[in-house]
Amino acid sequence: MPYAELSQLGTPFDLRGYTWGRYRDMSMLFLLSELRYTFQSAGGGLSNHGAVAWVGTGSIASDFISFESWLPSFGFGYRLQVQPRMNVRIDVGIGRETSGIYFNLNEAF
Repeated sequence: MPYAELSQLGTPFDLRGYTWGRYRDMSMLFLLSELRYTFQSAGGGLSNHGAVAWVGTGSIASDFISFESWLPSFGFGYRLQVQPRMNVRIDVGIGRETSGIYFNLNEAF
């Protein structure tokens, strides 16, 4: 299998807090739980500001049976809706002996 096609763990889309591409192998398994919250505006409706917190774990292996080393991940983030369907995302992810800051535009809240 080409190196670029291997499963990757630690991207901005799964276990945030790890260097993208550091963990690659044939099989990947991860569990991620996120809690998202949209703040209320002064008028009682929903505002354009939100927050997110997550916790997760994952592992990669050469086959689907030998998952051994599990990586933890947790963090928090801020969401700002600039206009409908256009959001700004800023996340801080923390992993085992590493961390990362993520910035993204056009992310669905």
